[in-house]
Amino acid sequence: MINFSINKAFFLQALNTTKRAISSKNAIPILSSIKIDVHATGITLTGSNGQISIENSIASNDENAGLLISETGSILLEANFFINIISSLPDISLDFKEIEHSQVLLTSGKSEITLKGKDVEQYPRLQEVATSNPLVFETKVLKTLIAETAFAASTQESRPILTGI
Repeated sequence: MINFSINKAFFLQALNTTKRAISSKNAIPILSSIKIDVHATGITLTGSNGQISIENSIASNDENAGLLISETGSILLEANFFINIISSLPDISLDFKEIEHSQVLLTSGKSEITLKGKDVEQYPRLQEVATSNPLVFETKVLKTLIAETAFAASTQESRPILTGI
């Protein structure tokens, strides 16, 4: 049964980053959900559209997050709806508590919202990529590389292979 408290603005930023991998038109409906894994060292948010996945981690020792974990666990929540709910809550601490199997109580200020989640076992496993020799870039360098390459990408959808970078 999940139970944690976190800075709402920090959590919302992490959710929005993870949501970028989630397509609004998924062939597999479960992929419209965001996976929330709460473990002793932090929270891992996972979003995927089947081809691209984003795994975003929030460490429990990150002072900006204000993360306090009471109980660990995992749950799936419908991404767009969940993020809309979180964004409408007051900008203070957010309490996230699983009250029954896959049922979550969100509390922020005077607001209390109950959401129905899904079983994590339904979510497809992400492929693990072996990283014996990882390629590590500073963010600025990666942004520069993408910016210098993006001009060559096609904007026409008729040949989608040419639209990527």
